[in-house]
Amino acid sequence: MDTFDQIIDLLPKKFLKKIHSLNRETELEENIGLTGDDADEFLSDYAEKFNVDISEFIFNDYFLEEGEDHFQTIASWFFGQKIKKNGRKRLTLGHLEDAVRKGKLV
Repeated sequence: MDTFDQIIDLLPKKFLKKIHSLNRETELEENIGLTGDDADEFLSDYAEKFNVDISEFIFNDYFLEEGEDHFQTIASWFFGQKIKKNGRKRLTLGHLEDAVRKGKLV
């Protein structure tokens, strides 16, 4: 199993039910819906499994925190990227795969 498939295998299965296909451009928050504690737990598991340093990764730059207003995410499903992004950066499966090669996610 290659690195990309191993990353997908780590994703919480409850989020993958609505996804028809995953590729390197698939965003963890926007497309998969990973946020808050689920995103934090996934990143911890990812870092441990692949020995990736996430000490400088700024979670809030990429994800909503648990309990934040999810209106932004829901509105994005209807109105697209303009509403959702709200200053947050993209984190894709490709970024995670690249970080495995580099040993660090920032």
